[in-house]
Amino acid sequence: MMHRFLYYYIDYLAQKEEMTSKPVRYPTLKELKKEYMAFLLQITEHDIEEASEILDIAKETLFRKMVEA
Repeated sequence: MMHRFLYYYIDYLAQKEEMTSKPVRYPTLKELKKEYMAFLLQITEHDIEEASEILDIAKETLFRKMVEA
């Protein structure tokens, strides 16, 4: 699932760059991780337990990573 997310996210950024004729700032790995966690929470309807199972991490770890700045 992560590879599909990355593919669509990078494709979205590339299309955005083409439409605006301005260079797009590509996200850092930390930003991508946070975006992916938010994406998983969205598709699991904010079920932290299910999202943490997909990521193979503890619920507490997922929560901590989401609130880190």
